[in-house]
Amino acid sequence: MSKREKPPKEKKPTRTYQFRLYPTHKQERTLEAWLTLCCEVYNAALDERKSAYRIAGRSLSYEDQCAELPGCKEVRPDLALVPSQVLQDVVKRVDLAFAAFFQRVEEGKTPGFPRFKSRFRYHSLTFKQYGNSFKIHTQGQKNRGMLELAKFGQVKMVLHRPITGTPKTAIVKRTPTGK
Repeated sequence: MSKREKPPKEKKPTRTYQFRLYPTHKQERTLEAWLTLCCEVYNAALDERKSAYRIAGRSLSYEDQCAELPGCKEVRPDLALVPSQVLQDVVKRVDLAFAAFFQRVEEGKTPGFPRFKSRFRYHSLTFKQYGNSFKIHTQGQKNRGMLELAKFGQVKMVLHRPITGTPKTAIVKRTPTGK
């Protein structure tokens, strides 16, 4: 190995913590509304990619679609209620769906083109930046905590084990039971 080559970095294992949230009824309605809006953005981004290729023969990138999000917020003011990073992650999901599709085509597998999602098949919101999009507050009582989300406020949660390190992302997910 020459001096210019760096030794390969050892990848640290990723830890995942799953905690149960206890939102109020008003907070539940807000989260459901956000999920519905994110599902609409997902379907619109997917439709935009399909139409751009069909009409103009041009494929759109993640950056192209993210650049259009502020304009979408002007047309649909209710999108402004959802944090920007959550909407950007929705567009990233579309990008990843297409990347996986083209990867399967290259490998000769059965590709499976990305599909539109109904609001019952869209289950999670991703907050990407600790300190900006979300924060975790521990309380004095045992196992009590609060998850603070951008443009949302604080939600009660049970911290059944301590978190080591700084969390990178928070995914608020609706379980199949609706919780």
